[in-house]
Amino acid sequence: MLFVHGFALRPATYAPLLERWAAAGYVVAAPAIPLLNRDAPGGPSESDLDAAPADVAFAFDQVLALSAADGPLHGFVDPERVVVSGHSDGESVAFALTADPCCRDPRLRGLMAFAGLLDTSGPAPLQTGVPILHLIADGDPYSNYEATVAFDRDRLPGPKLTVTLIGAGHEPPFADPADVHFELVATATLAFLDSVLRGGPDSTARIATLVGANPLIAAVTVRG
Repeated sequence: MLFVHGFALRPATYAPLLERWAAAGYVVAAPAIPLLNRDAPGGPSESDLDAAPADVAFAFDQVLALSAADGPLHGFVDPERVVVSGHSDGESVAFALTADPCCRDPRLRGLMAFAGLLDTSGPAPLQTGVPILHLIADGDPYSNYEATVAFDRDRLPGPKLTVTLIGAGHEPPFADPADVHFELVATATLAFLDSVLRGGPDSTARIATLVGANPLIAAVTVRG
């Protein structure tokens, strides 16, 4: 499990969610992106965002090397069963690694994208068949909600499921257990991981049922 943090944040911001994944048995690697993270020298910057997919791919290679070598992590990672996820700018990086002709990494088996418009205004996304779970917020001040839904409906490759977190903001649903959406996010993402990485039941129906049981805080927006 690879996770890419958002702009001016750091991996520890998402510790409650990452710990939920780890507690379910998944190995989680969440590198600090050199210029994107909050502690970058001189302050965070998006100036090197185009290089971030390569940074994440490098971190992935290092994790695989640790798993292959003798040591405490030997055999912990199955290179054939890896999902990438990201939040905000990090979701754009994760999307590039799964569907952008520039950066597609065929080792990745799924994408979980959080809080943002995936349209990079670049080449059309590749139709790779990699399943995508996109969790978006209709109250996100940093993303145009209508444009996000339109892109997911018309251009996002399938299989895909877009879920709107109703009344949610940009960061709290993915980082704060006190946020009303957090538990739904944790449960939905684990259903996706179990389906993609463990061959469990199709997560689309499970997540749709979960969302249907919480109509005040979530809705299935795009399915295909």
